[in-house]
Amino acid sequence: MILLEVKNLKLGFGRKKQVLKDVSFTVSKGKVVAYVGRNAAGKTTTIKTILGLYVPESGEVNLFGETRRGKQVKLRERIGYVPEVHDFYDGISVYGALDYISSFYPTWDKSYEKKLVKQFDLDYKSTFKSLSRGQKAKLFLTFALSHRPELLILDEPTSHLDPVARVEFWESTIDLIAETEVAVFVSTHILTDIENVADEYILLNKGYIDFQTVAEELRQSIKTTFVTKEAFEQIPEEEKKNIVAKTRGMKGYDIYARAPYLKGNFKWETASLENIIISYLRKNEEKDAA
Repeated sequence: MILLEVKNLKLGFGRKKQVLKDVSFTVSKGKVVAYVGRNAAGKTTTIKTILGLYVPESGEVNLFGETRRGKQVKLRERIGYVPEVHDFYDGISVYGALDYISSFYPTWDKSYEKKLVKQFDLDYKSTFKSLSRGQKAKLFLTFALSHRPELLILDEPTSHLDPVARVEFWESTIDLIAETEVAVFVSTHILTDIENVADEYILLNKGYIDFQTVAEELRQSIKTTFVTKEAFEQIPEEEKKNIVAKTRGMKGYDIYARAPYLKGNFKWETASLENIIISYLRKNEEKDAA
């Protein structure tokens, strides 16, 4: 069942700042979908458009099989959202913050809220200002989940956290995803965080969607090997078309290629999803520069 469908979104900020040029994708129930791309690629703009904070020039967003026309508030009540920046009133307590946020959601589950507060090791009496960055991220996750949403949208939720806090955030999130079967749409440029979490990947590049694919298919689509400079020069131009990207080293190149790869005695290995996505981005940059 498709919970989120984005169709041909186009959005710009002035004549010279066209951010989304043609963006289409879907998010299905029970799936964790990673929305990846470079910084300033338009990931946050896409999310704000989904949430109704931006109005697209063209295209549409369907949530839970419905358009937002006249149903904006009701549809947003079924969404949990964690922004990149975790700001709130400094002097308010954790209890006060949760009490305030809960007033916007008729479906707020107080018992589930208490469970999350305990699981995240939060103290109701603590002020927001006294919380660490990791604790603030977990508090915002509590905001997003306590009303039992069907769709959870995370916008760079760990970009300002240290490595330990990032691991703790994702461990908590994974447990909750498994428990609730909520669909998750997560925007991030920290690809290592989600390599073992995401079911699907969507690559946004220069305002367009390069692909939406299942994680395992993406993982198998590209292989990597090392090629010396001398050996690289001997590769026929026809075979070089299979190369997605190459990274130069002191003695040669790390090659990323798609099937049928390259002929010869090369030792091919499966690349990390991070390196595969980087290879696609670098390939596109090389095309633009050519």
